[in-house]
Amino acid sequence: MKQLSDLFTSVFTLAHRLDRMERAQTEQQRELKELAALGSRLASELARTNDELKRAAEREAAAREKFQAVGQEPTLEVRPAVAATIKRRVATRTGQDAYAEAHRILVEEEKSGGERGTTLPPEAFGQP
Repeated sequence: MKQLSDLFTSVFTLAHRLDRMERAQTEQQRELKELAALGSRLASELARTNDELKRAAEREAAAREKFQAVGQEPTLEVRPAVAATIKRRVATRTGQDAYAEAHRILVEEEKSGGERGTTLPPEAFGQP
């Protein structure tokens, strides 16, 4: 009889352990499903954010787009507005007519020795 009682106790203990293991397995499967759903949501959120960042970067690049102007000097980078002006002037040949060629405006003239340190015209600055 004692053996039979011990046997029932062992079977009951094993059944209880098996039940706990099945519950733990069910809980782990539920947690895995939740993690998979969270991973899926995270992946879609990252994809959406990545798309937004790409569009923002494209807008930024377009706003900062620079035109490569190649001339005698090394390549210069200029803003689009300046590039448009350069293209327009080249296309229309503005500033390249005979009068403009004959009467070029110098950006800066060197002063002779006696004029150095003086302003031009001095009357504009209240000087004789």
